Amino acid sequence: MPVVGYPANDQAARRVANRPVAETVALLRERAKSRFTPPVTGPRAPLTEVLVHEGDMRIPLGLPPEPGVSAVRIGLGFITAGRPVGFVPAAGYAGCGWSRPTWTGPGGRAPRSAAAVSTCS
Repeated sequence: MPVVGYPANDQAARRVANRPVAETVALLRERAKSRFTPPVTGPRAPLTEVLVHEGDMRIPLGLPPEPGVSAVRIGLGFITAGRPVGFVPAAGYAGCGWSRPTWTGPGGRAPRSAAAVSTCS
């Protein structure tokens, strides 16, 4: 059977999931004010990651995955500008634009969250 995905990520997630809740909360509080940004991609990369995957957390809870307009603009700017890192080349977004609260493109209109997810697919 072929290996799918990244086993190191799976292993790390399982280790973190097995930590006591109090330890996880303490770690999050300890790092809450950290200004760390990933090398190469900078601070917009983790914001974009959260925007794209927030639906994974919100939808099962019955919450709509609708991030704020300004955050999505930053995330989509990161995905579509400059050197794409694992995303669709910027030329693929020609003719797209914003109209609150939706993304408008050649194929029609979509909620902000759908635009962010489909842009990274």
